[in-house]
Amino acid sequence: MSVIRRCLAAALLLFTLPAVAGSLAVSMPEEVGMSSARLQVLRDYFQKQVDDGLEPGLQVIVARRGRVVMHEKIGFMDIETREPITDETLFRIMSLTKPITNAAAMILYEEGGFSMNDPIAKFIPELATLKVLAGVDEAGEMILEDPQHAPTMHELMTHTAGFTYGGPYSNSPVNAVYQQLHPFEHGIGRQESIDRLARIPLAYQPGSDYIYSYSADVLGFIIEILSKTDLGSFMQERIFTPLGMDETMSWVPPELESRLMKIHRYDDEGNLTIYSDDPNSTRPLDNAVVKPVVFNGGGQLVSTPDDYYRFAQTLLNGGIFNGNRILSPSTVKFMTTQRYPAGVRERHWAPGQGHGLNVSVVIDPTQINYPASKGEFSHGGLANGYFFVDPEKELVFIMQGQLFPPRYRQLHIPIINALVHAAIIE
Repeated sequence: MSVIRRCLAAALLLFTLPAVAGSLAVSMPEEVGMSSARLQVLRDYFQKQVDDGLEPGLQVIVARRGRVVMHEKIGFMDIETREPITDETLFRIMSLTKPITNAAAMILYEEGGFSMNDPIAKFIPELATLKVLAGVDEAGEMILEDPQHAPTMHELMTHTAGFTYGGPYSNSPVNAVYQQLHPFEHGIGRQESIDRLARIPLAYQPGSDYIYSYSADVLGFIIEILSKTDLGSFMQERIFTPLGMDETMSWVPPELESRLMKIHRYDDEGNLTIYSDDPNSTRPLDNAVVKPVVFNGGGQLVSTPDDYYRFAQTLLNGGIFNGNRILSPSTVKFMTTQRYPAGVRERHWAPGQGHGLNVSVVIDPTQINYPASKGEFSHGGLANGYFFVDPEKELVFIMQGQLFPPRYRQLHIPIINALVHAAIIE
């Protein structure tokens, strides 16, 4: 072979080999029916958010047909030092922990550990005597009644069991009791949490309504009780190790703290600044560097977009990744199918939207004001993380930032879906 032909062959091989970002191979978008130029529009959108001072920084992954076609690091880990986000950056994924906790529970479900109709009290007997808020009297005191039925595992995984977060997602009088007792106070043990929770009435009759809540934390306790190990160890053995999620952890030890992105917020003038948590808070937003006494199943994990992609792709694949199966296809389908009764769904989700087990689900794309497919499922996190999986288009999207309060709900979701779907050309 001539020197010129060898050079051409080497150049062609270099062009066709996937680029590597972190541990993920990045393919040419056109190889999976997407457009490089159109994905650049998505990158430019996020870059403008950073350039305009609206976001400190973000890491974004887009994948189709099991191949990553975009892995971008945009902006800064720390808006003050201007340290850039890299492949090594760690993110508090907050409520993106919930789908993982739910997957952990479903592993036990597949092993006969529980039925969806089982009462929660079967596993946490202290919750067998919970009362239900029925109203308030003239003095403003709560009127309590017995539950019409005991809250079930299915209701726990759909936030319809009657628990709350004791704060921003409802104005129930029960919230005051949460704020008084702090059942999930950082630093107390599982039994103390359960004992405090047992003293708080449910906010509504189980199954009759919905409040986003501590349900995933309670679910985490049940996983520990059934598995006879702590939730972090169970996740490590049954999810993280099989899927190669080597950078996912329940807290960040000192030697890794420099990799953890700062949480940011807007100051009174609307400028980005470092978020400084209230040291008196019972559940600090920024407790990622403190070893937890009890694993918070609703928002504990620290991870990377690379790792979370592996989890999301596993769900798209029907429970398997790189030959390692953690769930069956039927169980994944069960998790990601609309599960709310008529009335409850309509009161709490926009037209076309439903909810499965700790994920939102698109049930009618014609009722949604951005491109989506029936069966697309998603979840977000309090520090501006978001993912969606579109099984029909074989799409996975991961976004991680560290901004509180988050902007993904009102702003990013419709734009992201529009730009990602617009990049599909075949």
